[in-house]
Amino acid sequence: MLTFWASILVIEAFMVPYLISIGFSEGQAGLVMAAIFGISIFTQPVWGYLADRTGAHRLMVTLAMVFSAVVMLFLPASGTAFGLVFACALAYSLTASSMPGLIDSWLMKVNRSGLPVSYGIARGFGSLGFAVAGGILGIVLERYGLTLMFPIYVALVAVFVVVTVTMRPVRDPVASPIEGVSVAHAVRAVARNGRYLMLLTANFFLFLGTRAAITFLPLRFYELGGNNAHVGWAQAVGAGSEIPFMFLSAIVLRRVRPRLLLLGAMAFFVVRLVLVKVAATPLVLVWAQAMQGISIGFLIPASVHYIDRIAPREFRSLFQTLAPSVYFGLASFVGSSTGGAFVERFGLDALYTVAPLVAGLGVLFFTGSLLLSAKELAQESG
Repeated sequence: MLTFWASILVIEAFMVPYLISIGFSEGQAGLVMAAIFGISIFTQPVWGYLADRTGAHRLMVTLAMVFSAVVMLFLPASGTAFGLVFACALAYSLTASSMPGLIDSWLMKVNRSGLPVSYGIARGFGSLGFAVAGGILGIVLERYGLTLMFPIYVALVAVFVVVTVTMRPVRDPVASPIEGVSVAHAVRAVARNGRYLMLLTANFFLFLGTRAAITFLPLRFYELGGNNAHVGWAQAVGAGSEIPFMFLSAIVLRRVRPRLLLLGAMAFFVVRLVLVKVAATPLVLVWAQAMQGISIGFLIPASVHYIDRIAPREFRSLFQTLAPSVYFGLASFVGSSTGGAFVERFGLDALYTVAPLVAGLGVLFFTGSLLLSAKELAQESG
């Protein structure tokens, strides 16, 4: 988890500055980031469905990451050819960007096999990798150039692959690989799960506002007089702040229902975006990212545990991968693509005014869904 999320940081935090540095416009950079998140909207649930049918989580993750490393080595050679860069972004989306949900499902599978693996703690190490990479890379890339990000990505993927191929395989004692179950059956399982659909919708709005804001956070730093080092420090502070909350979630979720922890975490997404809007200096903007800890740090483990409880046993991987495809994929695709056009037309300040309002819709929707569910339960018991 540490090297996987460190590698994700390399691409997602520094791709926009790299593209701007070689002459791309904000709109073009937004489209490339949209491509990175776009294909994964569809491929994440496909990876999950295949994992449910085969149980081959480890093999799929390994092959996907190897392919992504090859693609990222090729991207700098594409120069300023937008079509080639866009194609590389699509290939990255198909592979590495589609893996978080599958890895989450794999971790829950390992946990059910009887091994002492806590999702919160494992994901906390992922945040540690994200934080360390952000802190170091911001300084390294500022000094030696942004092109260095691509061989660094390949090196991190190589370490990750070595770890995955040396891990011993595990078998889920609860859910075995399924055969002969159609895609239509899987689609119906999702469509009939009201609690799951409510979660997807709420998180879509939450991440729509957040992704639009965070994609162009480097430009916000530049506007305030900051540089790439500040971008790296912001990533380090944000990811580093997740670590204690990821670890703490393993304890909290034994005492607090996942849906209540989800609601609390969602509220802090909005707080973070408001702080980004009002920050007056690069340093204040860096420390505003600490709100990522209590928001992402609690929301991701709570979501994974909540989905593991409400998903049908035969489709746990599908449900785990579809969720991030919607709020990390679809919401990020829409946020990145429209965010670039929005900035070009209305400016950064307008973007950071609208983003908290969009994220707030997600909080309101999930609150309403919880109240509705409580009312239905009360009527049934009455």
